[in-house]
Amino acid sequence: MKKRIFIFSFILLLFAYVYITFIQETLLDNEALYKQKEYKSLEEALKSIWKVYRLDLSKQKLKEFSNELWELKNLQYLSLSKNKLNSLPKEIKELKNLEYLSLDKNKITILPKEIGELKHLKHLALDRNKLTILPNELWGLKKMEFLSLEKNQLTSFPKEIGELKNLAYLFLSENRLTVMPKEIGELKKLLCLSVSQNQFTTLPKELWGLKSLKYLYLEDNQLTSFPKEIGELRNLEYLYLEGNQLTTFPEEIGKLKNLEILDLAGNKLTILSGEIVELKKLKYLDLSGNPIPEVEKRYIKRLLPHCDIIF
Repeated sequence: MKKRIFIFSFILLLFAYVYITFIQETLLDNEALYKQKEYKSLEEALKSIWKVYRLDLSKQKLKEFSNELWELKNLQYLSLSKNKLNSLPKEIKELKNLEYLSLDKNKITILPKEIGELKHLKHLALDRNKLTILPNELWGLKKMEFLSLEKNQLTSFPKEIGELKNLAYLFLSENRLTVMPKEIGELKKLLCLSVSQNQFTTLPKELWGLKSLKYLYLEDNQLTSFPKEIGELRNLEYLYLEGNQLTTFPEEIGKLKNLEILDLAGNKLTILSGEIVELKKLKYLDLSGNPIPEVEKRYIKRLLPHCDIIF
């Protein structure tokens, strides 16, 4: 009798283990994920550990992580934005199902190498922290589609960025970057690149091979010229170059048939190529803060009669 009870108990334990392992390894798709309840407190979430897929702990003045957080093994979405956290503990690796992690607007100075164990991570927001370096393990997150590191204190743009082949959105504005690595050209799925308010003086030729790019933000750098290869970005819709030191702009701009917004404010332009007449979809052109003669302004207006132009 005791033997039967032992066998039965063993089977129950084995079943429980298999079940728990299964639900831990099964990820919800986006549609199913956003139908799940979004928990707003850790205390509430801990009452239903296996049912918690989304947890929003933003704006709660948190200064440290609770160890109980690591019990939420099914968590796929975690927001800790707008708190007072100064570090990310290595235990983050326990949340192996994480796909969305928002840590923006904290005081984080360093990331643990264990972040590289979050193999399902697609969305990582770390803007408005105090990061100066990034761990090499970050570049092993092959499923990453969205990465925001704006308003940190980064001084280098690592070449390993090219490892993130699925990246579609990359935000690096308001850092202290001076060189853009040629490996940026390996991000063939990139739709949006924002590197405004850095210290770039030149751009790598590989950048112009990003045929999927739609949004390019380069404001407030130190660019003195712009290459004719800009014409290769045929899918580009928004191009922002305000606050550089451009004196000329290539006629190849006329090849950007899908361009809707062109911001060239605050440069040193005196003339614009007549090829802009080819920009049939252009809705907004900002040329304010440039020393453009009145006769040239009238010419540009004639070329683009349906475009909202600011001088």
